[in-house]
Amino acid sequence: MRIRGRLLLSFVAVGVIPMALLAAVSYYQMARSASALRDASLAAVDEVTSSSLDAIATLKKSQVEDYFSGIESQAITFSNNPMVVQAMHGFNDHFGRFATEAQWDDERWASARKSLDSYYGDVFQPEYARHNDGRDGQVEAKLEQLSDETIALQSAYIQDNSNGLGSKHLLDRTENETTYDALHEQVHPSVRQFLDKNGYSDIFLVDDETGRIVYSVLKNLDFGTSLLDGPFAGSNFGKCFQKAAGEEDKNATVFVDFQPYWPCHETPVAFIASPIFDGAQRIGVAIFQIPVDRVNAMLAERAGLGAKGETYLVGPDALPRSDSLLDADHRSVVNAFRHASTGKMDTDSVRAALAGEMGVHTVKNYLGNEVLSAYAPLNILGTRWALIAEIESRE
Repeated sequence: MRIRGRLLLSFVAVGVIPMALLAAVSYYQMARSASALRDASLAAVDEVTSSSLDAIATLKKSQVEDYFSGIESQAITFSNNPMVVQAMHGFNDHFGRFATEAQWDDERWASARKSLDSYYGDVFQPEYARHNDGRDGQVEAKLEQLSDETIALQSAYIQDNSNGLGSKHLLDRTENETTYDALHEQVHPSVRQFLDKNGYSDIFLVDDETGRIVYSVLKNLDFGTSLLDGPFAGSNFGKCFQKAAGEEDKNATVFVDFQPYWPCHETPVAFIASPIFDGAQRIGVAIFQIPVDRVNAMLAERAGLGAKGETYLVGPDALPRSDSLLDADHRSVVNAFRHASTGKMDTDSVRAALAGEMGVHTVKNYLGNEVLSAYAPLNILGTRWALIAEIESRE
């Protein structure tokens, strides 16, 4: 190669190689800057999402705790209402006189027992089986524990009531023309209206000494039974009464957590009770049956959570206290309690909240998916639940 050619090649090399190196270095620096910018952006997004999720959890926590605090206040006000105090006296006095005042003879007693047996077996049992995978409700065992007074009142207000199952509360009085009927007609419309307005499943008045449910709005098959020695004395309902019946403070309340309840076809319900006093004398207990519907409505709101985000409640047994929006087949409240082996929500977030902790972290949810999870403990009238707000990571 001639000198001129070699010189030209050298000049080109001297110019191109540094330019190539400069371009490579510039590209590397730009790539690093872009990566750093992207990481910073994602971190900022995560921080905003964490803050938003924490705010949602705080709001839901306040809503749920306020709801149950409101129930507590209503229970105290109701049990101290002068009308309720007088009704408690009257129902206690007249409950056991119903059949005598109605002049039931042996034939009427035999008819009542037979028809009530038919109601338990032909009306209640099929509904119970429908809700419980065909399971037998053991209605005969429940019937055997009914006293004569219970049979009389259940026959009149349930079996002979022309309103269908779930609508027995529409009857104000029977045709027996007893003192109990007259008092029931006077009290029942007001208490029924109060129940409808506030969304309770049932309201009960229970005799302080016998544990007898002398009044119920809904007239389910617990009506008239004893919460001391009757078929439901061992239920969460029975435990609620038994504790409240020992309270010496007229403003005391007792809350028992959700559990399946036989008269409701094993649907989980909770109860809150407050003793009824006339002056210094305790004469009974008022009890509200709490459904899960209102809680579900509060937790179902998904604003700010995207298509796969949700907030939900979990009890100390790791079972839900509000319906899962992502796994209704296994983790609605009803399905989870009926099939606990597939209904639990035992996650790191749930365990932390039940331990009294609160925070936000990335974790696996109950479906095994990675989520950003905010968790907080709830104080539900002395019972601790977990509140969880979650959204899929970087959804």
